[in-house]
Amino acid sequence: MNEIVSFLKRRRSVTAKVMKEGRVSDEHLKNIIECGMRVPDHGALNPWKIIIIANEKRSELGKKILAVEFKKSNPNANEEELKFESRRFMRANVVLAIISTPVKHPKIPKWEMELSSGAVCQNILIAAQSYNYACQWITEWYSYNKKCYLN
Repeated sequence: MNEIVSFLKRRRSVTAKVMKEGRVSDEHLKNIIECGMRVPDHGALNPWKIIIIANEKRSELGKKILAVEFKKSNPNANEEELKFESRRFMRANVVLAIISTPVKHPKIPKWEMELSSGAVCQNILIAAQSYNYACQWITEWYSYNKKCYLN
């Protein structure tokens, strides 16, 4: 069987809840992102952004944005919940945020650009897993909170 097909038939995401601390090498991260960008993209519009959240930025975003915005949306949140939100990005050594950024185009519909953004996520997931990293594609509450947009 083809090596790529064999890999795809057995690949599974690892949930963020069971991820363990590790380190993504700079070379691997560069390759993973390059694979993410090799997706169908009618018109070569690149209707997405890839944002790397690593090192102290994970904690900083958690404390200054995630916990604050979670509290605004959940005024009865207890300290344990707020602590979890402030440490949400600490579950992984590197978080790659993929932001769909469709543009107006006379021939290319918005939905096609959004699909291209999803393809970026899929390629990144597969590339990371090919290096045996534990990873998961997650769209959580902050994805829909305008203050949490990382653009």
